[in-house]
Amino acid sequence: MPLTLASTPGFVYTQTNDRLWRKNRQPRPSLNTTCIGTDGNRNWIFEWDAEPPSGGSTPDPCGQTYRGIAPGDTPENQALDGLSAKLAKRGAGIRSFIDFHSYSQLILTPWGFSCDPLPETIDRMLEAAAGTAAAIEAASERGSEYLSGPGCEILYFSTGNSRDHHHAVRGANHSWTLELSPADTPDGVGFVLPPEEIWPVVKEQWAGQVWLLNDVWDD
Repeated sequence: MPLTLASTPGFVYTQTNDRLWRKNRQPRPSLNTTCIGTDGNRNWIFEWDAEPPSGGSTPDPCGQTYRGIAPGDTPENQALDGLSAKLAKRGAGIRSFIDFHSYSQLILTPWGFSCDPLPETIDRMLEAAAGTAAAIEAASERGSEYLSGPGCEILYFSTGNSRDHHHAVRGANHSWTLELSPADTPDGVGFVLPPEEIWPVVKEQWAGQVWLLNDVWDD
């Protein structure tokens, strides 16, 4: 069966139609709307519909941070969480979960939905996050500087996000959203990294991940 614009996967759609498309391409016919797509990073089960002071997602299917009709109701989320559930049961479980995003040069720990209270293990999370940031900066050829801390404090409130879910539900000791380089650019062009900056960013991130894996191995 040929793909239609509604059934085309979100990633493919970014390559063929809209480079900055954010959501998947899931239609919602039961809502009687022509708007397409759900934000995969607002659809995770944990605190899916929490109500932080400044809002963490939207029930509006036309919104960029549309969370879906029900928690975990996107096929992408179900597939990924199914894998995470299996990994969480193996050996020592999930030591580190990282959801790579762009951009802002931030290492965001839980929580996104609330700062009151923060996770019991926040001090250890912040220690590992700061060490990773330092390793990235030491290896950077472009002078990258990364800020680390709870997402609710250093960025904005977000509900139904992957890092909160993986820490709370899947038991990941360290669970982050890592916002890649650049730190800031006008008009959102940081979402499309210039080709000449791709390899330098890869190398500095690799240095950070090597440091992290060694640091959290026994956690």
